[in-house]
Amino acid sequence: MPTLSYVAEEVRQHDRDRFLCALFAPEKVRESLFALLAFNLEVAKTRETTSEPMLGLMRLQWWREAIEQIFAGNVRHHAVVEAVAEVNRETPLTREYIDELIVAREADVESTPLPSIEALIHYTRATSGNLLRLMLEALGIKDDAAFEAADAIGIGWAMVGLLRAAQIQFRQGYSIFPVLLMHKHGMNPDMLGTRDFVDSAKPAVEELTTLANGFIKEGKRLSKTLSQEVRERAMPVLLLGVLADGYIRRIIKADFDVFGHDIEGRKFTLQLRLLKSAMMKRF
Repeated sequence: MPTLSYVAEEVRQHDRDRFLCALFAPEKVRESLFALLAFNLEVAKTRETTSEPMLGLMRLQWWREAIEQIFAGNVRHHAVVEAVAEVNRETPLTREYIDELIVAREADVESTPLPSIEALIHYTRATSGNLLRLMLEALGIKDDAAFEAADAIGIGWAMVGLLRAAQIQFRQGYSIFPVLLMHKHGMNPDMLGTRDFVDSAKPAVEELTTLANGFIKEGKRLSKTLSQEVRERAMPVLLLGVLADGYIRRIIKADFDVFGHDIEGRKFTLQLRLLKSAMMKRF
């Protein structure tokens, strides 16, 4: 295997699913996708790598200023910043998508549950949806229907990701469930870290799984309205829907017990499905 760049190696290690999807992009733009995915990793890990909210907000402000400088023609000496700047030079990116992504990550730093399902949708669209929009731009796609499909797949993928991370977040005393959803199912934030929280979580997990599945199905429906050329170029983004399907099936098979079952399972099975979908262009 050829030596990977810094950004590609970061994505390979910490965002394996999207790394594999990016491999289906033409070689000349693959590095651009890795740069954007590495940037996403940098802002997404803010809560995990800072000891208090103020430090997290300062870190996000650093990234906000770094992006501002990129668009002003000044690039900070940082491997990921330089890689994103190169992407923007080759294919101008929409700064609004990047800014919204960074601002949305402030919710992670605050470590308080989102208030409602609507807030969760807004958060997942601003983070995962915007990331996929940026990836489409790097692929040279400026198609409104493709952006709508990316939004839906991005939201569904992010929700599935939150469910996959439920065990880790539970141990950290953090809830993936919006407050109103918890109240609906007899839960509350005060139960975090207790067995009662785990025991009463299944209905909330089922509702979020159903919601995520609906967005993935909508993304797939929208993708089928794209021209064949656009659809094939957007493959590294649209293939996430295939992986999301696989994880959703595992959550359902676990009877929505994301705290007591290994949702990750054997990656090889999902990777084979991904390869088959890409080769048959069914995604």
